[in-house]
Amino acid sequence: MFIIRFIIPLLIIGCSSIDEKSFGRVSFDNSFTAEHRFILSTCLSGLKQELYLSNLSIETTTENINNLGLEFDSKSILTTNFETLDADEIFEFKVEEVSETNFLSSNMASNQSSEIEQVMMYKLCDHINRKYSHD
Repeated sequence: MFIIRFIIPLLIIGCSSIDEKSFGRVSFDNSFTAEHRFILSTCLSGLKQELYLSNLSIETTTENINNLGLEFDSKSILTTNFETLDADEIFEFKVEEVSETNFLSSNMASNQSSEIEQVMMYKLCDHINRKYSHD
């Protein structure tokens, strides 16, 4: 009986919602998915500063639809904020990627969307690494 009384609070605490996740020197708010956290924490593992990333937004818009509606371009826009924990300044990062080939198959479109998100995440990572490489 003692074990059950001990395990139940642990389960409740473990399953509670946490708004901020920390991976080494990089902390994220809940707007980042597990895949985004993995990509960025791996890429930023050599960073000496403690970094906080927040307010991730990825939007996709469709442009240049032809008259048959079969061919179109899409633009994905990633915006996020980041700051070092020892500074008071918050930086905003924005990157756009245009996909010139879209697929009608939902599986191929989902795969392409995931690849574009990864490219944008690596661009964010490169930007942060360049910004803090002089330290």
